Amino acid sequence: MLFKHNNDKGESEKKNLLTKNFDIPERKVNDPYSILIVDSDKRHLQLLSSQLLEAGFIIHTSDTAQCALEKISNTKFHFCILEIELSDMDGISLAQTLVKKDFDINLIFLTTRGMKCDIQRGYAIGCIEYMTKPYDIDILVLKIKAISEKRESWDNPNYQIKEFGNATIDTIYRRLYYNESQYVLLSRKESQILSYLFENANQPVSRKTLMKNTWGSSDYFINKSLDVHLVSIRKSLKKHTNLLIETIHSFGFVLTIDSNGN
Repeated sequence: MLFKHNNDKGESEKKNLLTKNFDIPERKVNDPYSILIVDSDKRHLQLLSSQLLEAGFIIHTSDTAQCALEKISNTKFHFCILEIELSDMDGISLAQTLVKKDFDINLIFLTTRGMKCDIQRGYAIGCIEYMTKPYDIDILVLKIKAISEKRESWDNPNYQIKEFGNATIDTIYRRLYYNESQYVLLSRKESQILSYLFENANQPVSRKTLMKNTWGSSDYFINKSLDVHLVSIRKSLKKHTNLLIETIHSFGFVLTIDSNGN
């Protein structure tokens, strides 16, 4: 039920919840998106629930982290909207638990904490959005819907998270991941270029093929643009990964693992 909460669990059971490997049902294509709101302020919990219900989302609520973990163990949620200031555990720790357990859920912080260090911690954990109270409900709804549209691409059987060396590229959010949860944001063209090189790792790729795959054609100006994007990509790879884009004279490029890299 929407506003029914169970807060009678003991400390030992809470610890078990934090270490338990939950069995999460797979999302079926075209299932409606559902949101779990976690906030110990029950008045705000009810207000936000009503607002998001009116926007057409399926809403569940929890007023404690423990209750949230219980619900996530039994129900598939596509979004979790978190307050950091919770009564039994801070939202950052809850988010870290969800990430550690590898739940397929989009984390959004909606919190009274607006310090730069808090925002940095939120994004470092892997949240896709960090908003502070007071907030504009229309903007929040627009952000959720925009993310939902991107998520639809994840249900496409042709979509893949691509890995090579110690790096992973997510072409939906255009992120180059390193050290598991840290990432570099890529431009659209950088993401397309690097994605194609990941697909053909350790294989020579011609300059012309790379241009046509990224821009749909090749000419003098596209050639210069490719070089500019490669400079930026190479800087990110060198700083954060063990990957290297080697130039093959008069031909193109090859993505390899740099034995002297990170």
